[in-house]
This record gives sequence, structure tokens and C-alpha cells, in this order.
Amino acid sequence: MKNWRSIFYLIGVQGANYLAPIAIMYILTKNSSIETYGKFAFWYAVLVYFQTIIDYGFNYTATREVSSISRKDDFENLSEIFYYILFSKILISAFVFSTIIISYFFLNFDLKLVVIVFLGAMLSSLVPNWFFQGIQRIGNISLFNILGKMSFVFITFLFVSDYSLINIFIAYLISASIPLIYSSFLFKKLNFIKTGYLKNGLFFIKNGRNIFLANVLAVLLSNGGVISLGFFADDKVLGVYSFCERIVKSFLGLFSPLFTAFYPVFSRKFSFEFKGGVDFHKKFTIILLTVAFLFLLAAYFISGFFLAKNTNYNSSYFSILMVWVLVSLMNNAFGIQFLCASGNDRLYVRGMLSSFFVFLSFVGFNFFDDWGVQVAMTTLVSELCLFVFNVRYYFLIKINSG
Repeated sequence: MKNWRSIFYLIGVQGANYLAPIAIMYILTKNSSIETYGKFAFWYAVLVYFQTIIDYGFNYTATREVSSISRKDDFENLSEIFYYILFSKILISAFVFSTIIISYFFLNFDLKLVVIVFLGAMLSSLVPNWFFQGIQRIGNISLFNILGKMSFVFITFLFVSDYSLINIFIAYLISASIPLIYSSFLFKKLNFIKTGYLKNGLFFIKNGRNIFLANVLAVLLSNGGVISLGFFADDKVLGVYSFCERIVKSFLGLFSPLFTAFYPVFSRKFSFEFKGGVDFHKKFTIILLTVAFLFLLAAYFISGFFLAKNTNYNSSYFSILMVWVLVSLMNNAFGIQFLCASGNDRLYVRGMLSSFFVFLSFVGFNFFDDWGVQVAMTTLVSELCLFVFNVRYYFLIKINSG
């Protein structure tokens, strides 16, 4: 019952996660231009990269550590994990910031904009969603997300008038600080840890390197299309592609509550009884595939009907990316919910590396005379490659486990 309550919490917050990006897209395309939205999408993808580096996969490894603690009132162990992970993120943030400053002396970029984007990513990363996911207090995660997402929309709509990139990301920076400040009041029962930060921080960083690499590669694959178009295509193509991708990813995001709620469940089941975890995962995947296929099929036709006359809509981009969503959902089921939750994240990284090399091999070649179609197809093919690897490793582990 608790698992389903967690899912309902996350479904509620997903309404905010669904509406906020669409609202930002509407505000920018209506009050500025599709080119402005394309530039925003490019820099938001950079923000996601920064956040992924700072998160360092702790959303999975640290969640797994917390969920493996049998007594949720074991405040000593919970406190150690919380503060050591927090220190690890601050350490990584300092490294990334130093890299940005050093790079400025060798590369030509807008330092002010990059620093603002980085600070927004850092504040978002420091919100301890992973901790509450591990102890399955999903209601807190829901509140953090609502505060962050909706405040970004309201601040942008009410206070940003010229829609410059710097002002938009200052609005994001302010909105990211709200859930972080609120979350700081929720840890009164935890004991402040005074020693062992460097040793344990480095231990968690070393222990999470496989998940970190997998996360970085996953984000590169997921957002690589926008980044690639930012370099190869004009702002119009970038904007139209970002418009279609934003709608498609909103459908993908509707399933994230399910994955967020069930990851600690799979982690526990695999750690206590592997065969029971495999059986549970099989049922989960069959239901997911059925529901996802029917939902995405309906969403495809309904979206096509309503967006057909929208000048920012491209049916080719949209169709390819909708297939990508279905494959991506299956990769989460086999890669994250099975391989990573069962402690086989090293195998997941192998598949991610292969898929990333496929992406790099084809993204720079325009076989279709349309950079948007080229990038969409490259994204889909690399995702299919990852799916083949994940399924292969799934069956190998099942066979070897007897």
C-alpha cells in the first residue's frame, strides 16, 4: 500500500513537472520567438549536464544505501550517509566550478551566463531527493519538485520581461533555491557528523563511478540532440526540434513517478532474494510495456491532430522521437530497474558506452538533408543499441543466477 501511495504522490507532482516545461515553452515562443526557446533549450541541456555531474549517480547509489538500512530510525547511519553525500556533492561542485574558470582563459564563452547556469544546476542537485526516496518519504520529493518547477514558471512570467537568457536562468536560480531552503528544515532528527568527511566522501565518489558514467552517458544521449543542433544547425531548426522534443519528453516524464517509486523496491528485493526480484521485475516490465505502448499510441494521434497546424511542429521529428520514448522506457526497466538495482551497474555502463559511440559516429553526418531528422534518427538508433545490450545482459544474469 505504501508503494502505491508513493506513486500517487509522484503522479501529483508530475502534473507540475508536466505543466512547467510546457508553460515555459509557451511563454518564450509566444512572447519572444522559437529561436529564443531553442537557445534556452540548448543552455538548459548544459544545465542538466552540470547537474548530472554534481549528482554523480548518488540518486541511485545513495538511494540504494539508504534503502538497504532496515530500520529507518537508525539516525546514526542515516546521518552519516546524508552528510557524506552532501560533502561529496560540494566537492564535485568545487571541481566543476574551477574547471569553468580555468576554461574561460582558453575558450570564448559567456562566463556570466555559464556561472549562472552552473549555480542553478548546483542548487537543484543539492536538494536531497535521493535521501527521501531511500526512506520512501515520497511526499517530500513531491513538494520539492512542485516548489521548484512552479516557482520557475511564476518568476519567469511575472518578472522577466526582455527574455534574455541571463534573466531566464536567474529566475531558475532563484526557483531552485526555494526547495533547497525548505528541505534544510526537515533534518532536525539527523545527527551532525563532525569527522570523516574527506575519507568517506572520496569513498562514495569512488563507489559510484559506474553509475556516474552511466548517468553522464544517458544524459548525453538524451540531450545530445539539442546540443548537437546548437552547434550544427540554425536557431530555427534548433527551436522547432526543441519544441517537438519538449512535448515528447513530457510524455516520457509521466512515467518517472513509477520508476522513482519502484527503484528502492527493486533494490531491496534483489538484495534480500534475487529470484523474487527477477519474478517481480518480469511482471513489472510486461505491464509497463503494455501500458506504455497503448498510451504513446493514443498520445501520438491526439498530439498530431492538435499540433498539425502549429508552425513550430514538425511531424518527422515528432514521430521518430515518440518511438524513442518507448525504447527509452524499456531501457529504464532493464537498465536501471534491473541491472543497476541488482548491483550490476557495470554492465549497464558497458551498454551506455557502446550506445554513446554509435551516437557520436552518426550525429555529425547529415544523411537526410535535415539536421533535425538526422539527430532524431541518431538518437533513436543509439537508444535501440542500448536496448539490445540491456536485454542481452538481463538474460545472461538470469542464466548465471540459475
